[in-house]
Amino acid sequence: NTRPWSKVYLRGRLVGTTPLGNVRVPAGNLNLTLVDRDGNTHRRTVSVRSGAEARAFFDLTTGQ
Repeated sequence: NTRPWSKVYLRGRLVGTTPLGNVRVPAGNLNLTLVDRDGNTHRRTVSVRSGAEARAFFDLTTGQ
């Protein structure tokens, strides 16, 4: 999830718009591109272990 909402891209492919739920992705360190409602691009990394569930929240207004 992100604040504010954003479009989430993985490897150049649109995954969806936040909040996202139950999205299958490969295991590993995933480099995400987030495009917020104002069109600003943010890059974040999420680590996903094989067979595990991962959750992430990014406040794009503060860079966290």
